[in-house]
Amino acid sequence: MKEFARLVMFLTLISVLPLTAQTFKFDFKEGAEGWIGDFSDYPVGDEEFFELSFSHGPLSADIDDSQGSLIVSGNNHSDDLFMFVKRKITGLQPDADYSIIFNLEIASNVPTNAVGVGGPPGEGVILKVGATQTEPQKVQVDASTDYYVMNIRKGQQAQPGMDMDTVGHVGVSDTTTVFTLIQRSNRQKPFTVRTDAMGEVWVIVGSDSGFEATTTLYYNRINLEFKRVTTDVEAPSAGAISLYPNPVRDRLIVNNQSLEQIISLSVCDVNGRQVLRQKVEREQKVLSLDVANFSAGVYCIRLLLTNGLVNTRYFVR
Repeated sequence: MKEFARLVMFLTLISVLPLTAQTFKFDFKEGAEGWIGDFSDYPVGDEEFFELSFSHGPLSADIDDSQGSLIVSGNNHSDDLFMFVKRKITGLQPDADYSIIFNLEIASNVPTNAVGVGGPPGEGVILKVGATQTEPQKVQVDASTDYYVMNIRKGQQAQPGMDMDTVGHVGVSDTTTVFTLIQRSNRQKPFTVRTDAMGEVWVIVGSDSGFEATTTLYYNRINLEFKRVTTDVEAPSAGAISLYPNPVRDRLIVNNQSLEQIISLSVCDVNGRQVLRQKVEREQKVLSLDVANFSAGVYCIRLLLTNGLVNTRYFVR
């Protein structure tokens, strides 16, 4: 088993790591660097009442006001308030799959384990990251709805969505009284996205609030690590076995149109850990695998065939 794990890791590294990797770093010393701020999940026309504010300016004087930052602030008077910053990333491979690691450095003055209106001021404000081909925007569902929502699937408060995932909350510590830098990252669960035909994608970082009072955040640094992922590697005995959709969100379909039958299958993550194993009935030509609970990343699926050969494929969750 150890030898197999090493082999899986080696093959996966060959198929993933040498591919295009790009890092985008933003420290906001000279300006907003193309980032745009906006707000959603509040009544149309209530911008002043909600005290919504986005700007580029000095980092809090509690830390170092010689540094620059993106400053977002809002006073939540409803069940929810979404404050976000977004930017288009260009220069990627067209129609390609990428995993993205978001590394955030944010200044917050919010304590943990504190009591707040509607929810705690720290744990009740959830940070989220994501990426889409479509520009993230606030929209009205229809002309008769006087309420802004997002045009992407961000999820609600602590719940992730198809287009955004959670990376923690804005709380600093139980004894917080001043603005303090905190770091948040999705390194343990990279976000996957496909670029458009121009090699472009929109990234978005935001705070989803259930705390019904004022939240102010300084985005001091946002670093993005893009890694190209591919699933084109396959065993010589691949035959007519296909996986779709790939990348996959919830359910992976294995379509076997080869002359051989699949006896069993197993799925391993990038570290060689087996996360799924099951036997297959001989007459099954189409298999449906539930991968909704898999973490984002690259996986290896091994299909044992009746001719004794093993068909190895890769897919992205």
